[in-house]
Amino acid sequence: LSICKALTYSVHDPSEEVLYMPTSDAVKFKAKFWIDVVGQRIAKAIGSVINNYAGSVDGILKYGSLPSIVTALILWLACYQVGIQFDGLIKSGDVVGEDE
Repeated sequence: LSICKALTYSVHDPSEEVLYMPTSDAVKFKAKFWIDVVGQRIAKAIGSVINNYAGSVDGILKYGSLPSIVTALILWLACYQVGIQFDGLIKSGDVVGEDE
């Protein structure tokens, strides 16, 4: 259960913050759907698979640590890249998805 919640919060909350990037309403609407519906369900499913595979608290520690560390590293790299893109958008004044 804790891994499921950790995956949900580690994927959902940072992804939701991406919505604060300068985007058009249409892009924001589509992104919010994917984050809230698809991303959250995938994170819960992955956490459930790991918990079922582990079978016990000791198993969760054994089999859940590596996926958690890998996920954290991937999310850190993604957040770093999004931060760079965000700074570029703010400096240029561009809005993602805005028709010209």
